[in-house]
Amino acid sequence: MPAIDDYELMMHGVQAVRRLVEGLACPINGASGIRAQFFPHQVQNVQRILSSTQIRFLIADEVGMGKTVQALMVAHAMRYQSGKIRVKVVVSNSELKSQWIKEFCRIDKEVKESEGVAWIDNGKDSEDFCNVMDESELPPYSRTLDPLSMDLLIVDEPQNLSVDSLRYLSDRAADFPAILLLTATPNFRDLRRFCELLQILEPERMEFCRRQASADGHERQPSDGGDEAVTSGRLRLRDLDTESLQRVFNLFEQLSLEGADEKSLIAESGSTTLSGMPQYQIDRVLFDAKSTYRHVLLSSREDYPQHLPRRKLKSMLVEPTAVETQRMSLARQACHVSEILSHTEQLSLLQRGCLGGQSIATFTRYLTGQDDEKRQAISPMLEFVKKEQADCRLDALVDWLSEFWRKDPTRKAVICAGDDATVRELAEELSWRLPQIGKRGCRVPLKIVMAESNAVGGSDLRGLSGADAEQWRRSAESTVEPYSTGKTQLLVASDEYGQAINLQCSDVLILLFVALAC
Repeated sequence: MPAIDDYELMMHGVQAVRRLVEGLACPINGASGIRAQFFPHQVQNVQRILSSTQIRFLIADEVGMGKTVQALMVAHAMRYQSGKIRVKVVVSNSELKSQWIKEFCRIDKEVKESEGVAWIDNGKDSEDFCNVMDESELPPYSRTLDPLSMDLLIVDEPQNLSVDSLRYLSDRAADFPAILLLTATPNFRDLRRFCELLQILEPERMEFCRRQASADGHERQPSDGGDEAVTSGRLRLRDLDTESLQRVFNLFEQLSLEGADEKSLIAESGSTTLSGMPQYQIDRVLFDAKSTYRHVLLSSREDYPQHLPRRKLKSMLVEPTAVETQRMSLARQACHVSEILSHTEQLSLLQRGCLGGQSIATFTRYLTGQDDEKRQAISPMLEFVKKEQADCRLDALVDWLSEFWRKDPTRKAVICAGDDATVRELAEELSWRLPQIGKRGCRVPLKIVMAESNAVGGSDLRGLSGADAEQWRRSAESTVEPYSTGKTQLLVASDEYGQAINLQCSDVLILLFVALAC
């Protein structure tokens, strides 16, 4: 085999360096190395983040528009450029922690779950990892949120964090090398919350404005003893009263516009300096340079109607039978006697009266067994809660589901049934009314999963933390697992499962909690 001369070796090396430089010159190349379908708004947001001199952005897209995918795209691009990256993700509860771990494992084939929940190893180097922590694991903050231990900090739903956690992030925002905030419900109307976000996104500019306001003698420290001025070294942004905070924000806006106003900004867009650029590039340059919201990325489904699926809300008006109308009338009459039923019992009676079926029958028998006054007020309803009586809501549901599955028997549906009695009744009625679904000649059996509250201890995830929250999550996931994995077409769930159902794998969500028109 002939030897390769020095010139050919040099040319191979030059071409290798050229490919490397071309890859680094386009940051979106590294961001595309994940297993996900990209949408235009995701590519646009990631390109804007990676093109910035500092990665400090708030991604405030609507629910379901892939904020997690965008954050992982940014992490991949940073990893592609530097060779390795250390990412920390902060979430408010253990449920979000589990979702992040599963999302990382689903999108990135190199991400492996280690010991179930704590952290994910996505590389051969021990320094190349992603650590997902819920808020209960943060203290002490100086150790878990050490800026030297991370290259990228991702905070999911920062508005749900405690005051102490948010203040720590705000006070030390300048020390973090890169920050991404993810939320679908940003609070821009609350001045204090908005300034805390600006403190995280642009710490140097906000600190300059705070010190400038202090130098002008405007800042005051609220105290019980009076309104005494304090030095800027002792005062932080969170300690300012509303009036002083407004002055700081006004200075921030003036600094962003460089002392100009909106009219002069419009005039600048038509100046000779920028006249050779397309209008969309002029708008982008001025926005990135002088907008107060330049570090906020906000996309909605209406902005991309041709690319994103949109939710369709369909209301079904069901005319009640005479029995159901009389039942609701008696329920309202019983609720008017406030000294007999408690407020909770009144709400439950009206709600179950709308649902009908075994839910109202069981609750009515329970109330009549309490005392003589309740028995006298509730006993007339016993004639209108019998099982053999017609249920217009159930009849309409069966007709709609039959048509829904006639086109495609593999489609999946979730029914939010309310309580366990309704869950069991719906599963029983649908199993014999719709034993098979699909077109005639190619029908398949209907498989139903019941998710009752007793499987998760009769409570939802709210208010749980630590081991209790983890136990709840495992119980709920094991219950709905046949539906999530595609083994069944229908899930009938009680209210407690609202935070455990993945609607991404569902074709339709059916809500039964709509009052009858009676």
